[in-house]
Amino acid sequence: MPKFILDLRWTPIGLANVASGAFKTIRDEAKDFVASVNPTNPLTIISIIDRIIPTPVGPIWIVEGEESDVNKLLEHFNSQGNVTAKIA
Repeated sequence: MPKFILDLRWTPIGLANVASGAFKTIRDEAKDFVASVNPTNPLTIISIIDRIIPTPVGPIWIVEGEESDVNKLLEHFNSQGNVTAKIA
C-alpha cells in the first residue's frame, strides 16, 4: 500500500480547540473516520506528529492506503473547519 504524508494546518477555530483541549476529542473522531472510509480495506494511521512547538502549525499525519481513500480523508478534514489539509 502507498504511504501518504498529510500536512494539516490549524485554522483559527482549530487553534482555539487546541487551547481548550477539545482537539483531543476531534482527533479521536478523525481516527474513527479513518477507519470508516473503506471498511473492507481501511486506511492505516502510521504516525501522527504534533508540531505545536515552536509554532502552532498543525500535525502531520502519515497514513497508508488507497489514494482515493486518502482524498476522502482530506475532504473530511477540510470540511470540518479545524484544519486545512493537503498531501505534502
